[in-house]
Amino acid sequence: MSIDRVNISNRGIGRSQATQQTEPALDAGNDRTVQPGTDSVALASNGAEMNRLAETVESSQRQRLDKVRAQLKSGVYRVSAKDLAKKLIESNRK
Repeated sequence: MSIDRVNISNRGIGRSQATQQTEPALDAGNDRTVQPGTDSVALASNGAEMNRLAETVESSQRQRLDKVRAQLKSGVYRVSAKDLAKKLIESNRK
């Protein structure tokens, strides 16, 4: 089997777009007609939970960075030479 790449056309695309403009769409189990150019998005409760968790992680990271910045500014931040060497070796392996 071979594919003739020279005679590929967009005829099928035009037909599929024409039918999509008038087909009914599902909205949380209810049928309704979607007009062309009226896109919408509905997020489930899982999306809201994921957003809440992402904000919690971001807040935690921000707090940790603020703590490290304060330690750097005051001159009390210390890095283990062993940990530094380990990270340098790991980064060179990649």
